[in-house]
Amino acid sequence: TNIWQLVKLMAQEYCKLIQEYREKSYSRVVNETINYVHVRSAKNLTLKRIASDLNIDPFVLSRKFKSETGKALFDFVKEQRIEHAKLLLRRGNLTIGEISLEVGFNDQGYFSHCFKSVTKQTPSGYKKGM
Repeated sequence: TNIWQLVKLMAQEYCKLIQEYREKSYSRVVNETINYVHVRSAKNLTLKRIASDLNIDPFVLSRKFKSETGKALFDFVKEQRIEHAKLLLRRGNLTIGEISLEVGFNDQGYFSHCFKSVTKQTPSGYKKGM
């Protein structure tokens, strides 16, 4: 039953994300960037790498993303990583250290700092409050 609960939760989260981004009318390059980050948020992402893979100048990508979304690209990346971490915390079978690595943070302390800056809770506090 835990697997089916997870599948249901993941499907709900995915549908919510699709709905949020469908409602916004971003340019093609910003939509591609959002999709790129969703698929690769746990990877070691750099502005240069994202821009190169999307065939756009890094400076142009950074400015365009910020102007259309209101967020800096790497704030968006951080938020996506934290959303993934929240899902893994709800699942409950990994330690916070394992989750931090799984979502792309090499330092558990920095992960906890970012988690708290986004959610206003520590990862352990979030886990206990579920």
